[in-house]
Amino acid sequence: MSKATRENKPVHGFLYKNSLTLVFMLLFILTLIAQAYFGWQEHNENLQDNGSQEISFPGYLQSGHFIQATFENWESEFLQMALLLF
Repeated sequence: MSKATRENKPVHGFLYKNSLTLVFMLLFILTLIAQAYFGWQEHNENLQDNGSQEISFPGYLQSGHFIQATFENWESEFLQMALLLF
């Protein structure tokens, strides 16, 4: 390729080259935050119904309920994808 041809090509930056990856990463982070928030609300409602004290959001993120809900969700998604592939 000649030098003149190379100079006429548009140069795309990092955001353009990685836009699809960045969008999917953003969607993943947003859905994980939404799952954490609504799981926290549900967990606190269950605690209130049982007469226990509510927990804070950072406390919920370290709880077994959040970890279990997250991995159950991921497990079901990976199993569905495996069924589609095989």
